[in-house]
Amino acid sequence: MSAAPSITTFRDDVRAAIRDAGAPRHVIVLAIDGVPYALAARAWPRAQVAERRSVFPTTSATAWLSSLTGASVDAHGVPGVVFAVEPGATPIDVYQYQGSLGAPPPTDLFSDAAGAGYAPVAILGDLEDTPGAWRDLLVHRARPVHGHRFFWEPGAGGAPGAIAARVGAAVDAALAAQPGPCLAWCFVDADHHIHRAGYDAPLIEFLAQLDALAAAWAARGALVIAHSDHGLAPTRHDPSIAAAIERAAADHGGALGGAGRTRWLDVAPDREAAARAALRAALPASVAIRHADELFAPGSRARARVGAIVLIARGEAFVAPAGYAYEHGSLTEAELAVPLAVWSPC
Repeated sequence: MSAAPSITTFRDDVRAAIRDAGAPRHVIVLAIDGVPYALAARAWPRAQVAERRSVFPTTSATAWLSSLTGASVDAHGVPGVVFAVEPGATPIDVYQYQGSLGAPPPTDLFSDAAGAGYAPVAILGDLEDTPGAWRDLLVHRARPVHGHRFFWEPGAGGAPGAIAARVGAAVDAALAAQPGPCLAWCFVDADHHIHRAGYDAPLIEFLAQLDALAAAWAARGALVIAHSDHGLAPTRHDPSIAAAIERAAADHGGALGGAGRTRWLDVAPDREAAARAALRAALPASVAIRHADELFAPGSRARARVGAIVLIARGEAFVAPAGYAYEHGSLTEAELAVPLAVWSPC
């Protein structure tokens, strides 16, 4: 297990990079969804790239909130994608949910920026079409910039150079709109491509294009930082695993939640032992069956929102949407090790 710091230290990392950069200047933060540390270290040779560790579950909703607020999953209470906001309630999809997720953490990356004299800006990018409570928690202290999509842009071309050019244009426009130093956080959903195509040549070329963009911004005096939320692991849909999970929920009156390579089952306490036994008999050894108290702090907001039975993929066979070859959410090294990259101003 790596001893690298958690992504919850990201705010400290940004403050340290700003301090080291000296005089106030634009700070560009590229949030690249789905990029693992090892790949970033190769693809961004102009940067100083350090390893950080994602949180569990390694899902975007969970990890980005931990990065930008510095709060643990137990504290911010977003334990994945599908979970019950209140114990016993019908699980919600966090990307669609419009209700309250609870009070936001009292400070975040954007309040840090404002306190230091930087205009806090969030280029929503590939978050453009996910308005709701989770995105509000993520960027509510920043000035949102709309109108830019990168990997999700319909009909605009998926060539690496075209995507990188859209990122460059969005950041340049956001900086030009500010009269003074600005911290511009820009969300780029490379994960959208990786789920189906993996870490292929076009994705690697896109990352190389980002390296060139970042170096050019740094040469003009900006501080450029890139971070990620999780990597992805090879995953294939196994109908027998999916059927066993669904059968356990039906037979024991349980609700299902989670996402990707981690799923949970919420059943009444008097049915839990029987549900566990059924799952142990039906699932391969490559699926770990854990108790939620091992993974979330008992009594925390996160623990209250998940079922007691947690299923975690350790191999490739699990549950995945049609067409997916890579997934995330579990505890493999490929998912946990993520980059913190800094292109220092010249």
